Amino acid sequence: LDYAGGDISHFLKDKLNLHGLFRSPFSENKFADSLKQKLGYVAQDYQLEKQHTMFERIVYRLPDGSEIEVGQERFQCTETLFSRNVKRSSLGLQSTADTLIISELVHEALGQATQDIRQVLFENIVCSGGNTMLKGFDDRLKREMDANAPENSGWKTRVFGLVDRKLSCWIGGSIMASLSHMDQLWITKQQYEEVGPSLI
Repeated sequence: LDYAGGDISHFLKDKLNLHGLFRSPFSENKFADSLKQKLGYVAQDYQLEKQHTMFERIVYRLPDGSEIEVGQERFQCTETLFSRNVKRSSLGLQSTADTLIISELVHEALGQATQDIRQVLFENIVCSGGNTMLKGFDDRLKREMDANAPENSGWKTRVFGLVDRKLSCWIGGSIMASLSHMDQLWITKQQYEEVGPSLI
C-alpha cells in the first residue's frame, strides 16, 4: 500500500495550510497527526458523505490560540485507502491499474492461503496499526470485503479491532521473540553474511 498514516497527516497539512505555523516540521507533523486522530474518519459512502457534509465545518483550535476550520478534509484524507477513484494527484501520488487498495490487498493475501482455511480467514479479519483506529475503518473494510466475497459462497466478513491494535504487531513480535524455541529459528549476522539473502 503506497498510502499510509504519514501520508494522511501530510494531506491534512497541505489541505489546511498548516505549513509555517509551527517552529519545526516535527511539531507540524505531531499536530497534523493529532488532528487526524481526533477528527479524521472513514466515510462509508464517499459520494454521499460529500453531499451531506458540503457546508459542514468544525472549528479546531491551534496551540497558539488561533483557529482553523476543518471540513471534508476529515474523510477525504482517508479515502485513498479504499478507493483509487479519488484525486490521488492532489496527494502527491499517481494512480495506475496496478495500484492496490486495502480490500484488494486483503483479498490477495487470502488468495495465497490454502482453500481449506480461506473461509475461516475471510470471516475473521483482525485489524492492526494506527490507521485502523480511525472511526469507520472496520465497517468500511467489512462492507468492501462482503461486496467482493466469492459468488454464492455465503461468506460474511467479521472485522475485529483489538484495543491495543496500534501496537499489536510489535506486541505479537515480542511474544514470539520470548518463546523458548525461537532461539533455534534465528538467523545470525554471521550466517547471513556467509550465505546471503537466499538464507531467508
